Amino acid sequence: MVFYNCSGITSVSIPSSVTKVGWAAFYGCSHLEELVLPSSLQTIGDNGFAACSNLKRIIVNAAIPPTIEAKTFYEVDRSIPVYVPEGSLEAYKADAYWSEFRLYDNDPSGIISPQKDNSGCYAANGLLYNPSGADLNVYNMQGVLIYTGNATEIELPSRGIYILKTPTATRKVVL
Repeated sequence: MVFYNCSGITSVSIPSSVTKVGWAAFYGCSHLEELVLPSSLQTIGDNGFAACSNLKRIIVNAAIPPTIEAKTFYEVDRSIPVYVPEGSLEAYKADAYWSEFRLYDNDPSGIISPQKDNSGCYAANGLLYNPSGADLNVYNMQGVLIYTGNATEIELPSRGIYILKTPTATRKVVL
């Protein structure tokens, strides 16, 4: 119950080292809109994200659907999109609880983690890579510019969600 009833959270990106989200960990996070789950995740406890009534989108990076319970997403709108890794859609559709959501292969918003956009930039291992040396701006989720330049390897201040703007694309980066 680490973030139980925490109304200040709007976006959550679970770190890649996490394999389990415990019982009611994010219960009642009423302002949570976006949830990103790592490829390492195996289990989400009952009521883990219950009463997160403003959740608008879930991105699951786990090829094998994490085990969830009947009330893991209690009071979460089942019509929101849930994006799963390419090739994993059928496994999620076969799961009793994940199948309740609108499931999609890949995230159309263009998250670059680890896929590359047309500028060649990508995110991996906590770093942003810009192999072409293209000019870019990186913004945090509050719209504050945190990096501008053309370095080929950028260490961002912390894991989270960032907006990357290159001459050829604007993308969301999840680290």
